[in-house]
Amino acid sequence: MISDEELHEIAREDEGSDVQFQTSIMAREILACRKAFSEPVVWIDPQVIINFQCGEEIKEWAWAKKIDDTDIPLYRKPTIPS
Repeated sequence: MISDEELHEIAREDEGSDVQFQTSIMAREILACRKAFSEPVVWIDPQVIINFQCGEEIKEWAWAKKIDDTDIPLYRKPTIPS
């Protein structure tokens, strides 16, 4: 896996060819996703999802989590810098 330091270096290299520019954009997106998913914003009890009006597939997933008696981490949406 490429390190965050390497991604930061690639993200700064946005001058030159189209490929280099697109690569720097991809590096920024990866860094934004890594940051957003590095720590949960909140943990939610699966029973809350089971009682919430949502699709059966989500309820089944939440019920499976409830069996393990673990809370579900929720993460914020990645913000991609321009």
